[in-house]
Amino acid sequence: MLIQISITIPPGGAAGPFDLYSDVDGFTTPFETQVPAVDLVAGYTVTLPMGATIIRVCSVGTCENCIDLPTNCPTTTTSTTVEPTTTTTTTVDPTTTTTTTAEPTTTTTSTSTSTTTTTSTSSTTTTTTTASPKFQYELITNTPLDIGTVNLVIEVDSVQVVNETISVGNTSQVGTLNLTAGQVVTATMTNTKTGTFNFGNKITKDGVLYQPQDNCEPCVNELITSLSSSYTMGSANTTFVFQGDINPPTTTTTTSSSTTTTTTTAADLKLDWELLTTTPADIDTVSVEILADNVVVDTGSITSASNPFGGSPLIQSGANVVVNVTNAKSGNNVFENVARIGLNVNPPQTVVLNDQGSATGSLVSTFSFIMAVSTTYLDITGNVLVPTTTTTTTVEPTTTTTTTSAVGTCDLGTITITAPSQATTTTTSSTTTTTTTVGGLTQGLLSLTPQSSAALACVQSTILDVWISNVNASNIPTNNSIVYTNFQGTTTYTGTGDWHIVDINGSVGNSSFTIGANGQVSGPISLC
Repeated sequence: MLIQISITIPPGGAAGPFDLYSDVDGFTTPFETQVPAVDLVAGYTVTLPMGATIIRVCSVGTCENCIDLPTNCPTTTTSTTVEPTTTTTTTVDPTTTTTTTAEPTTTTTSTSTSTTTTTSTSSTTTTTTTASPKFQYELITNTPLDIGTVNLVIEVDSVQVVNETISVGNTSQVGTLNLTAGQVVTATMTNTKTGTFNFGNKITKDGVLYQPQDNCEPCVNELITSLSSSYTMGSANTTFVFQGDINPPTTTTTTSSSTTTTTTTAADLKLDWELLTTTPADIDTVSVEILADNVVVDTGSITSASNPFGGSPLIQSGANVVVNVTNAKSGNNVFENVARIGLNVNPPQTVVLNDQGSATGSLVSTFSFIMAVSTTYLDITGNVLVPTTTTTTTVEPTTTTTTTSAVGTCDLGTITITAPSQATTTTTSSTTTTTTTVGGLTQGLLSLTPQSSAALACVQSTILDVWISNVNASNIPTNNSIVYTNFQGTTTYTGTGDWHIVDINGSVGNSSFTIGANGQVSGPISLC
């Protein structure tokens, strides 16, 4: 039997969610749990346990209270007989191909406080009830002795329906929301503890991360994490788990009869690393392996079709971190492996690897550092450099013969010469220099590895083929110049704000300057 339950909550009341009990089992086991207050206020329909005459509605949230509601339903006894009554007769025609089954007659006798008995005859009625999809939630922690408080607020269609908190000694809250497909769910968890700690908030849906884990190491007092995108309820049940953790430094104390020794181990730090390339069309595979104190903590790789790639492993402060970079491509190639490290700076500024060379098959590079707050961002670049071919044309020497005589001017038919006092033979040898310009862009060779000063840049090799706009009459870039990596001028060189040099045929020498992220040249621009 279905029955609708409605309650009234005074303004400002904090009751709910609710569990529903019946007197069938002495109010021991709820037949509905975690029913939202908003549903009961609007009128909540449930299937009444057989024989129940009283329903007990208990608030199990912030407010804990119960109320008993009589069902006002009479006691019902149901019997079924296969004998048809005189009011209904069904004859099955054996000559037809359609089989008709006569439904049994159900006789229901209802008894109330009066002595009146009513007998009715009806056909069998089938009622199908489709249950609402359930949104189940759990608020938990993996560090029950270290948390302060972790609060969870859930809203459905912008209406708050859950506001629950866990703490030391009360480390789990669970509940179920009966929703309708299409309703929009948002949630926010607040992980709070006074002081500086390593906070971590994680949200999973049906056992899978709903969004990347939110770590703040360290943070002061709290870490607030919301659903990165609201969740639209589907037709199936779903379970969200909200986990808030606190990871303080680990302290180990050893006590003997005469001395007490305390050893404090520094907290874990997050290493944000990224593997990328500036020559995606030329690489094959670049892979990275990261070890902390000889234990592999992360790996990854990129290809020409899939890049960049990164990760964020937790590494103990003070650990010795070793990074192996393998740049692989069949045949003989010019490989380049570069790495920079720093403190949450993208890109970081300290160069810890600059390995370039020709090799067959692959170039493997290794570097190491000590994990610290100043080494929490790592940028690794793997490139395959295309050799640049330079053609020099030499003009055959030209011999010029000057014939003189004692006369100041003489006529030798077709040659008129103003003669010095003696005969002179001059031989000239020259080299042809070609400056290539396409569509207003001038071709040149750029140093590949950025440097922190013009002096350091001036000693670098120029090996990367580039095209530069707005050079001056001496083929020197200006502050209006843009550096491109193709002659069409559609792809800019991605600089880091550091120094490079460029060699342009026909210029008076190599010039040094800085290049920004959009390929913009800036100064001061000077000759090396």
